[in-house]
Amino acid sequence: MEEEILNEMNQLKFIVNFVFDVDIISKKRKREYVDARMVFSKVLNDNGFGPSVIGKYLKKDHSSVIHYLKTVNSLIKFDQSLMERYLYAKDMYLNKKEIPYYQSSHKKLTNREKKQQAKIYGLNDEIEKLIIEKSNLMTISSRNKRLSQIIELIDKQTPHGQERYVMRKINTMFNGLKFYG
Repeated sequence: MEEEILNEMNQLKFIVNFVFDVDIISKKRKREYVDARMVFSKVLNDNGFGPSVIGKYLKKDHSSVIHYLKTVNSLIKFDQSLMERYLYAKDMYLNKKEIPYYQSSHKKLTNREKKQQAKIYGLNDEIEKLIIEKSNLMTISSRNKRLSQIIELIDKQTPHGQERYVMRKINTMFNGLKFYG
C-alpha cells in the first residue's frame, strides 16, 4: 500500500477508534466494533477508496467491506447515535481536525461525553445545511419579489378548488400575449 494512502487510513483509524472507543483492527464481533468498522469503511468509500483496499487494511475480505457499506447506509437512517458518531468521525477526518491532547491521553472520555461531542458535530453539520438552505430561499425570494403583487392577487382571488381552472386561464392569457422588445 502506498505510504500516502496508509497515512490517510491510519489517521481515520485513530479518529474512529477514538469516537467508538474500540480498535477497529480487532477481530471482535461485538456491535460497537462492527459499527466502527462500518463507519471507517463508509468514510473511506465516500472518499474514493475501494472495498479491496479498505478490506486489506482491516484484514477483512472485500466482500465483508461491501456488506459493511450496504448495511451502514440503512443503519444510519434509523440509529441516531450511529449517525452522530459517523458525522463526527467524518467531520474530523475531512477537516483534518486533531483530537485534543487532553482527550487523547490525559482523560478518557465517557461514552456519554463522546455521544454529546458527536451530537455537537452532527448539529454543526445540520446548521451548515440550514444556512445553505436559507441562502437558497433568500435567492428565490429576491427573484420572486418582482412578482409578489401578482402572486398575492392570484392567491386572494382564486377560490379553493379552482386552482387548475385559474392556471389554465393564466396559461391561455400568456399564450395570447406577444412581447415586443
